[in-house]
Amino acid sequence: MKIERGLVGTILVALVVATLVSFFIFGERGGSFSIVKNEYAAAGRNRFSVGLSIFVKKPIGVLQISYFSLLNRTDLIEGFPRNTTGEQICGHIPNIRSFLDMSKDGFIRPEATTLYANIPIWETPDRLVEKRFKVYLYDFSKEAWAAIPPEIIHSRKRPVFGTVHLWDFYDIFACMFDEDDNLTYFYEGVADFYLNKVVSIDELTIQRNGQKKVYLGREGEIGPNSILYAPDRGVVRFDDLRRNDRIQILFSIDSTNRPSINGRWPVSMSQIVQIIQIKADGYAPQYLVNTVKPPKPVPKPTH
Repeated sequence: MKIERGLVGTILVALVVATLVSFFIFGERGGSFSIVKNEYAAAGRNRFSVGLSIFVKKPIGVLQISYFSLLNRTDLIEGFPRNTTGEQICGHIPNIRSFLDMSKDGFIRPEATTLYANIPIWETPDRLVEKRFKVYLYDFSKEAWAAIPPEIIHSRKRPVFGTVHLWDFYDIFACMFDEDDNLTYFYEGVADFYLNKVVSIDELTIQRNGQKKVYLGREGEIGPNSILYAPDRGVVRFDDLRRNDRIQILFSIDSTNRPSINGRWPVSMSQIVQIIQIKADGYAPQYLVNTVKPPKPVPKPTH
């Protein structure tokens, strides 16, 4: 599969721990910054640690880091017709189609972002392989959030839209295609640091050199230190960065508060994918895709 010129970089896959897989998409050599750490790993019982550290190599006017957290909902496209190919198929999936149809009424239609990622798959009960997928990422969050008053965004009364709460209102979608251009996986989620952030994130720290801001996710925390007042849509912006500046975004997750499907049961951590976009002035965006290795399948009994 040929890589488009617009995608700059190579994909490096690192098996960090037995249950962790991190995918790194780095930009041009000699760029304006280096990724020192990309952590996405278990940190004790019922705790998960997520951390990004960046070292600035040359002055940057604006560095923007955007988080997306998505849940595997391939079950929603079972039996979906495949009479079109590639990105055209995505546009016919009802979850995406409903947003695209809004563009007829003045809703700004964003272009799908294209990136590549390697996903770990158990090919057999004893063989774990990494397969490469082309990803179309749809982000409707900016327009969706613009329509919601700030007093609702920062409310703990958990306003409901349909059957989901505000911070679980899925307006991010990803279609993953294999090397034969077959739609293989479908994800939906939020433009935010993590799914269900109010109860899933214990503590979030955003730091530039010695200056840091801490947001708490405890149910009783209110006001500017609440996780609800963390940067909207998981977008963190740093201005006028200087050479040798250091950036850190760290947060811990209570893995017992994972999202559920239709309120039935918490999903496996391996069903959640985190995508991070890092965009610096004058350079193409870079992407990090984090997930954990899926559990080993149980062999089917023979008769």
